[in-house]
Amino acid sequence: MSARELVGPIIEAVGAVQSEEGADVQAEVAAEVNAVTLPEQATTGDVTASPDPTASKPSPPAHSQIRFLMLWLPWLLSQDPDQGLCLHLPFSRLSAPVIAWVLRVVGLVDSISARTVQRWLSAEKIKPWNFRSWITPKDLKSFLERGKVVLALYARVPNFKKGEAAYSVDEKTSIQGRARCTQEPPQKGKPGRVQSTYVRKGAVQLFAALNVAVGSVFAQLHTKKTFDVFSEFVTSLILMAVSEGNNIIHLIIDNGSTHRPKALQAWIDAWLIKQELMNVTVHVHRLPVRSSWLNQVEIFFGQLQSFVLTPNNNPSLDVLKERITHFIDFSNFYPQPIDWTYTVADLQHQFERTPDTPDPRIGRPTKTRRVKKRPVFGLAA
Repeated sequence: MSARELVGPIIEAVGAVQSEEGADVQAEVAAEVNAVTLPEQATTGDVTASPDPTASKPSPPAHSQIRFLMLWLPWLLSQDPDQGLCLHLPFSRLSAPVIAWVLRVVGLVDSISARTVQRWLSAEKIKPWNFRSWITPKDLKSFLERGKVVLALYARVPNFKKGEAAYSVDEKTSIQGRARCTQEPPQKGKPGRVQSTYVRKGAVQLFAALNVAVGSVFAQLHTKKTFDVFSEFVTSLILMAVSEGNNIIHLIIDNGSTHRPKALQAWIDAWLIKQELMNVTVHVHRLPVRSSWLNQVEIFFGQLQSFVLTPNNNPSLDVLKERITHFIDFSNFYPQPIDWTYTVADLQHQFERTPDTPDPRIGRPTKTRRVKKRPVFGLAA
């Protein structure tokens, strides 16, 4: 099958102009193509002739070249057949060689190199091979209301009075213990290697609470993930916070079913009365739906994943639990609070911004943290 037969549907899509506006744009693009088509080098047989030394060097990409490419990129990336000119490309993402190949095959240019396309893309700071995932809030009003409460609490933490503490609470579920046959350490010029095959050794559930003001972590490992287990963890956390002299406790949690977020506040209030802790107040702050990035304990989970669970090679579930516990102890030996800079104004700007809205982060002084050298586990640094 030839290249033109392979992209037959693409060529048909290019010619299928569904509106007068599309026809005008196609004519405009054709004019731009004629203006930017690169001259081919003269050839003699199978040997390419040497370029004329008196010929001028190619000029930098002109505005018409950039505009030509920018006009066609949305069509190349389009996945909606209902939109005017739509190229039904069999690609999930594009690269400079692919774009150059398509432009040549569909007849838009006689000759063009991937390097030329790369130069145009670089000039406009466009990377069609890069993608970022995001989640759209289901209820924007509720998202802003809850998000502002949590961000305002984060901003107020450094000014907490004695006896007040805030904890970011969540669980890292189904941490699997995997026993690998072989694991080799990194060597000079070679990365470490780990066998891809493994034997499952079970899984554990990690419940953790990050002290927002201090940076220390209170955690428990369990084999199950239920509300009974979570409530046991929460009561242990409250008792620990009370033993440290706190009588105003803030719990920041997400909307996971294990937490029973709508009933958790009432359950804790009833438990405090039962325990005769009348002078203790616990405030449950529910994060918005789809906002795990606002939960600071997720940063700790990321560190745990990077430094303990990757690569995952644990001969038994007990070894896995021991490593997680030791990492938590190591983190708590010299805890540091997270340098949180995202504010209520940033969240407001994120959802209400327009092209003319100034970004509140521009000109904001960055925080610098000076870390003093301290001994680690009694050893000199």
